[in-house]
Amino acid sequence: MNWPEVFKGIQLCIGFQLFLIAIFLLASKQVRNRILGYYTVLICISSLASALYSYLETTPTIAFLFGAQLIIFHAPLLFLYIKSLSEKTVLTRAHFVFPILYTFSFLILKIYFPVFFDTYSMEILMIHLFFTVLYTAVYFYCGSKYFNMELNDSLKQKALKKFRWFYLITNVHAICLYSIMVISYFSYLYLYDDFPFVNEHIVPNLFTIIVYIHPLTSIIFITYLLSETHSLQSLILRKEITKSSFVRNNAQEISKGIKQIIDVEKSYRSPEFNLKQLSTELGMGTKELAEYFNEELSISFNDYIHQKKIEEFKNLIQEDQENTYSLEGMAQLAGFKSKATFYRVFKKMEGITPAKYKEYLLRNVHS
Repeated sequence: MNWPEVFKGIQLCIGFQLFLIAIFLLASKQVRNRILGYYTVLICISSLASALYSYLETTPTIAFLFGAQLIIFHAPLLFLYIKSLSEKTVLTRAHFVFPILYTFSFLILKIYFPVFFDTYSMEILMIHLFFTVLYTAVYFYCGSKYFNMELNDSLKQKALKKFRWFYLITNVHAICLYSIMVISYFSYLYLYDDFPFVNEHIVPNLFTIIVYIHPLTSIIFITYLLSETHSLQSLILRKEITKSSFVRNNAQEISKGIKQIIDVEKSYRSPEFNLKQLSTELGMGTKELAEYFNEELSISFNDYIHQKKIEEFKNLIQEDQENTYSLEGMAQLAGFKSKATFYRVFKKMEGITPAKYKEYLLRNVHS
């Protein structure tokens, strides 16, 4: 079986799929999806050009328009996509001034200095790829900093994790891919006579790895894109991916209020204490308070309160040296309304029953 031709066919199918997905993304009302749509168009062009390279070779102008110089747009588009997650209006022009001038210089070189371009085409491509690696790395660094400075406080944790993984995988893949190509071209051009084994065996294998791994990364990319379309994103994320402005702006005050009411006053010892009562005392809505627990503390309100009650129960056992209270009595003092709930929660959190825990505690005291 001719595997290179098979993979070209796969790349062709991927290119058409990316084209269709790009149409849906570009039609979206969300700024971030439109920017992602433009990025998808570039990946689509790259996939189609890779699959149809033997045909494009016969028409140099079209081959040039679909050529490697377009990858210089990838890094700024990815960065703007990340910025659009927290900014409703994203200034795009400044980020495309250099890529446009850079591509225009390629065009001038191709049209007005065709002999020079054809003579040193491989050297020009190697320099271009090397520069693209540096350019992508700079934008990757800026985007990573933006995650920590801006997105960490504005996105919900599930959304933040999803976007961070996409940004990491996409950039690392691009940097590694272009770096391998630079090393391969450099070795072929300048080290061919010095290292014949490398150029005859290792370099071809590197290009084979590129050919085989590209469809896999494209499939991962398509899966991510489908999660960003309006009809399918609800399967991956809820519609609301950003934290409420109230939680973002009042996180410290909410934290202080919770510590006062729960840790100092120990309101959880009342069996009737619930999320609504706490939100009323804090002067905020139950929805925002539930979001605070889930996003800022990474725990639900019920689990948080159960942890506090279990800690209180364990403290009561240690204080009850004369064995005055039963387990159920201490559970009630700790705030548990139901015996069944107490036993279920304790076993879930501690891994043993309350009776076994007390027995273990007493054994350690007497030993």
